[in-house]
Amino acid sequence: MDQGISGWSAKHGQTVVANDVSKDPRYYSLVDGDAACSNLAVPVKERVVAVINVEGMDPDAFDDSDGKTLETLADQLAVAVENIQLHRQQRDQSRSLAVAEERDRIGRDLHDGSTPPG
Repeated sequence: MDQGISGWSAKHGQTVVANDVSKDPRYYSLVDGDAACSNLAVPVKERVVAVINVEGMDPDAFDDSDGKTLETLADQLAVAVENIQLHRQQRDQSRSLAVAEERDRIGRDLHDGSTPPG
């Protein structure tokens, strides 16, 4: 994730608008043949977990409003990712609590069953 314009965007946490990728040394194409002319990369913040990367076949395909639109989308995606992570943590804690409660119950049952009558 540290290569190309997307990698730079992820590493620095900044949006990159490259409207002529032939002049940007960070750009490289993953496909042979029809390479893009423009590239827009937006990190998904707070802690960068992904980059939204859009390529255009024409020069000057993107402007600041495109970057702002994708930044808004990236912010919403970051909230969704954080919610997923919080949900997983809550689920894991609930499972751990259920296991601990079951162990306590079994321990009480064993203790109650081992007491001699009398």
